[in-house]
Amino acid sequence: MSYTIWTVASLPIAAIYLFLIFPAIDGFPMLAASLAPSFLVLGYQQANPRHALKALALVLGLIGALDLQNRFSADFASFINANAAAVVGLAAAFLAVRTFRSVTAKRAARRLLRHGWVDLAILAGARQPMNRERWLGVMLDRLGLVVPRLALSGTDVEAEAGRSLAALQMGLDLLDLKSSVVGFDDQLSKNLESLTPKLSRAFRWFATGNSELHPTEARALLAAIDVALREHGAWEPAIRRTRLTALVGLRRALFPNAQAPSFDRVTQ
Repeated sequence: MSYTIWTVASLPIAAIYLFLIFPAIDGFPMLAASLAPSFLVLGYQQANPRHALKALALVLGLIGALDLQNRFSADFASFINANAAAVVGLAAAFLAVRTFRSVTAKRAARRLLRHGWVDLAILAGARQPMNRERWLGVMLDRLGLVVPRLALSGTDVEAEAGRSLAALQMGLDLLDLKSSVVGFDDQLSKNLESLTPKLSRAFRWFATGNSELHPTEARALLAAIDVALREHGAWEPAIRRTRLTALVGLRRALFPNAQAPSFDRVTQ
C-alpha cells in the first residue's frame, strides 16, 4: 500500500515535467539537465534503508509516467488513462494479498528462525562438514530475510538478530570442529565426534521455539564441552588451536553466563 501511495505521489511530478518543463526545452543536454535534480535526489534516498521503498516507488512511477521516447508527445487524456490503470492494478494487488495471504510477518520470521536452528542440527549431525562459503551464504541470506519481518511484527529485532548471528557463528565453529577430526582415528577425536549429537539435540530443541535448554540438558552439554576442553593438552599441535577456538566459541554462544572452566594446565 505504501508503494501505491508513493507511486501516486510521482504522478504530479511527471505531469509538471510533461506539460510544463518538456515543452520549453529542446535536445538531450537540456533533457538530462532538467531530469538530473529529481533523479539524483531520489537515487540518493534509495541508499537510505528508511526511505528506500518510497524512493523506489517514486523513481519507477516517474519513469513509467514520463514514458520517454525519441520524439516528444504529451496528451493529458492518455496520461491520465495509463496511470490510472497502473494505480488500479497496484491497489488490486494490495487487496488480493491482504485478502488471501495466510502467513503474517511474525509467523514468517519465526519460520525462518526455526529453519536456522534446524539447519544447525542437521549440520551437527552430518557425517561430512558442509562447505563453509555455502553455510555463510545461506545464513546471511536468511538473516537478511528475517530482520525486516521481525521489524514488521513488533518483535525485539536486536535480540532475535543477535540470536541469528550467534547461530551463524556456531555453524562456523561446528564446521571447524568437524573438519578438525577428519582423518583422525584416535580416542580424543572420537570423544569430540560424540559431542556433535548432543549439540544436534540442543539445536532441535531451540527449533521448537524454546529460548533456553532444559536445565538437565544444559548441564550435561556444558559438562561435555568442558570435558573436551580439558583434553586440549593431548591434541595434535596442528589442530589444537582450531579445536580450542571452535569449542570455546560454541560454549560462549550456548552458555554466555556460565563460569569459565578451570584447567590444571593451559597450552598456548
